[in-house]
Amino acid sequence: MPDIKIPVKAAPGLTLQEMKQFVRDHFEEFVNQQKSEVALKNFSSDFLDHDEVTGVEVGPEAAKKMMEAAYKRWPDLKVAIEDILAEEDKVVVRNSWTGSEAATGEKIE
Repeated sequence: MPDIKIPVKAAPGLTLQEMKQFVRDHFEEFVNQQKSEVALKNFSSDFLDHDEVTGVEVGPEAAKKMMEAAYKRWPDLKVAIEDILAEEDKVVVRNSWTGSEAATGEKIE
């Protein structure tokens, strides 16, 4: 298991509105437009996603691979941002995901 460090408080150099727009743009490109390479640009080398199906992995490549598999499984995968909040150096998003499984046509939400 990788050494997981708690990040220090950052100074992102963006306004709260710019931070929220960055996150909106990320979801639009990474999920809705299915551009997996966005992970390499938007995630740091110490990025940790707790949702990786292969277990804990550090770095943007894991997220890129995970989404490429998701694009194949749910070719019409979409995410809609329901709420987005920003404070200090954090952005929190409540979103909903939809899609249809390629093999069965079963819908997810």
